[in-house]
Amino acid sequence: PIYGEWTDRRIRSVLDQPPPAGFARWNGPLIAKALGDVDVQYVWRSLRKQKIDLAGRCAVVTGGAQGFGRAITERFVASGAKVAIWDHDQPFAEKTAKEIGPGVIAIKVDVSDLAAVEKARDATLEAFGKIDILVNNAGIAGINKTVWETDLDEWRKVLRINLDGPFICCKAI
Repeated sequence: PIYGEWTDRRIRSVLDQPPPAGFARWNGPLIAKALGDVDVQYVWRSLRKQKIDLAGRCAVVTGGAQGFGRAITERFVASGAKVAIWDHDQPFAEKTAKEIGPGVIAIKVDVSDLAAVEKARDATLEAFGKIDILVNNAGIAGINKTVWETDLDEWRKVLRINLDGPFICCKAI
């Protein structure tokens, strides 16, 4: 059989119903049995794709303007969360926020600067009223050179962003 979005919607509609008597919750075989014409393996795959429930949650995603951060932001928003993208590139973060849609704001921040992170935290709290989730995603690879060619200040910049940044964000929130 060929399955797709229509079958996924049918699976979601079953999950909206109370489980059968004697069962605390739905599982793959029960859903397959309830639908009658859907393979249990497809049900399991579909359930793994389901959204997580983040309705009413507010998240901060550092480095959320692109890459993994953007993907995390998109998934959180699709799951019902509001997201503050904290990024050093304000115009790019604003563009990303606009593309993802409502419930996303962009805040310029240098995660290696405690005062800047506290200011971003305050702006996020003003916009959303709370912060439930922090994703420390911001990071840089640094300059692509051998160790003996790498300038110490460049190395320290990598450590400030990749190591100090998550600590500072956790401390501030």
